[in-house]
Amino acid sequence: MPYFRCRAVHIDQSEIDEIREAESLELAISNLQRDGYVPIRVVPAHTFSVRLLGAAGKRLKNREISIFTQELATLLQAGLPLDSALKSMLDLTEDVPSINAVIDLALQRIKQGIALSDALTEQDCGFSRFYIGILKAGEAGGDLGGSLQHLSDYLERLEALRSSVVSALVYPGILLFTSLASITLLMTLVLPQFAELFDLAGKELPAPTKFVMAIANGLRIYWWVLIALFILVAMLLQHVLRTPHLRYLWDSYCLTLPVVGELLKRIEVTRFSYTLGSLMSKGVPLLDALTMVKSTTVNSVMVEMIDAARLNLKQGRVMSGAFADDRKFPKMAIQMLRLGEETGNLQSVLDKMSVTYDREVRAAMQRLLSLFEPILILVLGVMIAGIIFSVLMAVVSIND
Repeated sequence: MPYFRCRAVHIDQSEIDEIREAESLELAISNLQRDGYVPIRVVPAHTFSVRLLGAAGKRLKNREISIFTQELATLLQAGLPLDSALKSMLDLTEDVPSINAVIDLALQRIKQGIALSDALTEQDCGFSRFYIGILKAGEAGGDLGGSLQHLSDYLERLEALRSSVVSALVYPGILLFTSLASITLLMTLVLPQFAELFDLAGKELPAPTKFVMAIANGLRIYWWVLIALFILVAMLLQHVLRTPHLRYLWDSYCLTLPVVGELLKRIEVTRFSYTLGSLMSKGVPLLDALTMVKSTTVNSVMVEMIDAARLNLKQGRVMSGAFADDRKFPKMAIQMLRLGEETGNLQSVLDKMSVTYDREVRAAMQRLLSLFEPILILVLGVMIAGIIFSVLMAVVSIND
């Protein structure tokens, strides 16, 4: 059903400026008149405000959702009613049009008696099923502010984990890029000049020098092949990640990689335990909570394990059995899940799991980084030394 932006004056002189649903423009005007309003301006919402169209169709970034959540949680916990809090946020977020538009439309829907969770779901602008589930639990329990604060903490924790991964890869990435750039310059600009000198000498070059020169000539002449190959590999990887059964094989392979695979497992367990524990702490039933956790899980192997856990619960069996059947799930995590189910204190165990594995993820990342940097420096150093050595061999052979 279409939306209309309605500005009207009531018979008691009060004025409204809100968005309403109606099957047609004529019906929207008729509804206003029925409610005792004199319409001043009634237009389709998408022609009245480009921002509202963006709110309904544009997905918010993770950082924008985090800002929205934290600010709304702060205002609600300060004692403001929901509509007043949203009105205040309209002023606070004027410099962030995407968030401002979402708040504007949500406020109009709340004035019509729609719950915040439903108002955000209607907009389809990036709020996950997990997020909406926590909101619904907070609305049902009368603690929307607490639920939003919980969501804010959750989003900040995920962002901290994501930032730590990116930060850990920045230095190795810069090192790799500069080293490859140096090798490329050596091969394509410096070595060809030596090749001319070697040709003038008219002597047979050593095998290592011939090998390096052949690579340099290939890079200079067929550089476009490398670019095309890179694009082809990127397209192939994109196809793999979009095809369910290929994505599963890829995720399975990544989890079996030495060192990196163990880190990925810990990251998945951290997200799973924290998300599931958060939902259970807000009173969401375990089966429903697993469905929401599945919707926020990216790794297809983990998704399959969650499906198996849901099936176990439906059949009256324990959830941990599904994870025990798959060797990709850490043994300690399985034991902790089993302990939580046996003692009836699963939510507390999940909270401890998330803290434990979050600590392990950070430690594993530091170990991986400390291992990766010297190996990268060693490999690149050997490559550059090999190029220089091959040139020196040719110079010595010419002088002999």
